Amino acid sequence: MREQGKAGYLITFDVARAAARRLGALLVEAGVLGEAGDVFFLTAAELRGVDPTHSAAAVPARRAAYLERQGQRLPDAWCGVPEPIPVVSPGTGGPAAPPGTVLDGVGAGGGVVEGRARVIGDPEKAELDEGDLMVCEATDPSWLSLFVVVAGVVTDLGGMLSHGAIVARELGIPCVVGTRTGSRTIRDGQRIRVDGAHGTVELLD
Repeated sequence: MREQGKAGYLITFDVARAAARRLGALLVEAGVLGEAGDVFFLTAAELRGVDPTHSAAAVPARRAAYLERQGQRLPDAWCGVPEPIPVVSPGTGGPAAPPGTVLDGVGAGGGVVEGRARVIGDPEKAELDEGDLMVCEATDPSWLSLFVVVAGVVTDLGGMLSHGAIVARELGIPCVVGTRTGSRTIRDGQRIRVDGAHGTVELLD
């Protein structure tokens, strides 16, 4: 039932995005917006306005703020106003961690597996071979097709009832969630060992 609810939300969001894109295309034809995607930087109230031209002028600044926030994450805990943590793209940032480095998380799917890590930021662009180990920030129902190919899963976020943990247990593959920095510490193509019973991920080479 939990997965059905998530899938229902995603269907709703998809319909809303499709409607917004159509409205964006109409505003491009009217000369209000430069591209249809700009519609996502306007509020619903602004889109319902008679003349959204004034609001469209705010799109560049809002887009810049959005792109800046894409590179930030909240700390695990904070007091008062949290200070965002700048991060880099999954699988590419910071100095490479040495072999033998162990990441701790929550063991959400039993078993131990070794293999090639594939660090994924966008499921639509993922290139996986059977037996690869999927490493990402988090998953949702749109990632489901990737689970049937991989031999193990590692996520930065989530707990025992997160999407990745539930699907991995259903498929019987090792899974470690809540590593916090897995997708930024592990390099794409690096060999790793995933221990779904003890909640550890070891970097092998």
